[in-house]
Amino acid sequence: SDMSSQERRRIINIAILTTTAVGIFFLVLGKAVLQLLGIQVGHFAIAGGLVLLALSLRDMRTGRMVETPAREEMLAVVPIGTPLTVGPATITTLLLLSDEFRVWVVLLSLALNLLAAWVVFHQANLFVRLLGQGGIKAVAKVMSLFLAAIAIRMVFRFQESASNEDERKQFREFFDYVISHPEQHILIPKVDRALRN
Repeated sequence: SDMSSQERRRIINIAILTTTAVGIFFLVLGKAVLQLLGIQVGHFAIAGGLVLLALSLRDMRTGRMVETPAREEMLAVVPIGTPLTVGPATITTLLLLSDEFRVWVVLLSLALNLLAAWVVFHQANLFVRLLGQGGIKAVAKVMSLFLAAIAIRMVFRFQESASNEDERKQFREFFDYVISHPEQHILIPKVDRALRN
């Protein structure tokens, strides 16, 4: 590459700043934005999975996920910052983790992952020397295949939860009622669905 080491460091730093901003935005305001638009996390995950699938298939076919922008700053933002470093899968994971853990725990996890990405980016030349151009291309194709598998998993995993959210809400209300009004016998016609909820 004709890019100097200083330019490379600058692009890496811009990319990490972009991923940090996108990650924090969705972690803090993501659910509010989705609720404002009437979108559930499951819907977002399915859409993100389809985008990931399209990107991975394009990478396997053409060798690149998106067109390389003319300006280096834009290269750091798109595609390195997003969607390659923080994309649909990462955003969906942040939204889901924010339901299970405190925000500072999720932020710490995001920071550690971004630190690891920053180190890997800075040591990219080392990986190129170890694997060679052929090895890098082979690993890239395998990673694209894994990315396609993750995308399909996201679509299938959240398809049911997104489509049956109203039924799940009814089940939760039912169990809340049972807890507050203990009964000796309860008839549940679909035990497997009850256990999943």
